[in-house]
Amino acid sequence: MKGKNGEPTGEFKEAALRLVQSKVPRDSDDVRYRTLIAHLDEAARVGLTAGHDAMSYPSTVELFQRALSANQLKLRMRFGMVMIPGVGAYSPKHHLERPITEADVRPYVHLRDNLKGPVLKVTSIKGVLDGTVDALTASMDDPYVGTNISGIPFWESGEFNNTVALYDRLGFQLMIHAIGDRAISQSLDAFAYAAKVNGTTGRRHRIEHAEVPKLTDLRRMHDLGVIVVTTPMFANPDETVLTNFDPLLGPKRAPHADSFKIFDDAGVVQAFSSDWDAFNFSPIEGIAVAVTRVTADGKPVGGWYPMAASRLRQLCGTIPGMVRTPLLTKPIAGH
Repeated sequence: MKGKNGEPTGEFKEAALRLVQSKVPRDSDDVRYRTLIAHLDEAARVGLTAGHDAMSYPSTVELFQRALSANQLKLRMRFGMVMIPGVGAYSPKHHLERPITEADVRPYVHLRDNLKGPVLKVTSIKGVLDGTVDALTASMDDPYVGTNISGIPFWESGEFNNTVALYDRLGFQLMIHAIGDRAISQSLDAFAYAAKVNGTTGRRHRIEHAEVPKLTDLRRMHDLGVIVVTTPMFANPDETVLTNFDPLLGPKRAPHADSFKIFDDAGVVQAFSSDWDAFNFSPIEGIAVAVTRVTADGKPVGGWYPMAASRLRQLCGTIPGMVRTPLLTKPIAGH
């Protein structure tokens, strides 16, 4: 990136990271394995019993198989394989050099058919449609406040629809990273297209994060049976959220950004995720943010757009200004 003075800042965003990553020597399999074991220990310490690796390659699955064989696997694991085999969840050029075929994804089918659980299971395919609000790369219908930028669509719609339809036809669940309202709509368009051309139902396709949906898309989520996998820690109102994320969205979009209640109210199936390693494993911290929408020190008083809090807030009897730790230790009536 370049700063306001036109000079390079040294920052790399989204696909540009690959310019640096490609120069970093790859860790050995033994180093990767020891790292995996250490992270499994961390996950177990915060009480996790199962996890979903949402950006997997065949080599990733092999590491977990090694841990299982060595009796070192502490979690039941599900895997979401990257949408473009051998490349990633999107093309660095934002278009495919050629369509993905059944022959390309045969290794995924083999893994799915041979890893059916209960400990290791390949279930899904991970695609990425856009970036993030903070980096101005989440794909939006309207520009970010104070800019003429509306984000970057990582896939051409026709290529994306056909790729989603291929995996849908083969019986995979799709997990699509979509943060901006345009990307979320693009995901729903692809799911609807796949269901139409394949005649499929009940696939339980997922939208990951879904930070800034159009409210008119909530009905489509419900009707298509889409699962929205939100990330509670994204709503942690730290300095970045209050001074960058919120102002960029502006008063029309920010009040329902990272809102958990809107999905509950629309009857959309919602699941929480940690988005590790961007945030830590701890589920209790994510639940706390979903309920209170305040930082660990209780700010801002009453919460950041408190009406967007999860319905867990009602269940737990939240009162404005209550800091997170007392809230989570308060008994729930009838339990």
